[in-house]
Amino acid sequence: MEAALSVRSASEQGTFDGLSMEEQLQTYKDMETDVENHKTELDRVVALGKHLVQEAQSGMLTCFLYLVLECCLWHLSAVLKG
Repeated sequence: MEAALSVRSASEQGTFDGLSMEEQLQTYKDMETDVENHKTELDRVVALGKHLVQEAQSGMLTCFLYLVLECCLWHLSAVLKG
């Protein structure tokens, strides 16, 4: 999907070039589904990370693991925002 939406030169064909209206609509719907699936997966990972951080804060995990999880959660948040 990323390749299909990437910037192209004037000599390259775009994702929707040469497609009928129905094919364009189906391609768009497929891309939209891919984005939603990716968002759902990211939301799940963030939720799991937050849960692990809460467990770490309650003393159920080691300090080192807590710091690793905090770092991963911060990175995921930055990726989702950017």
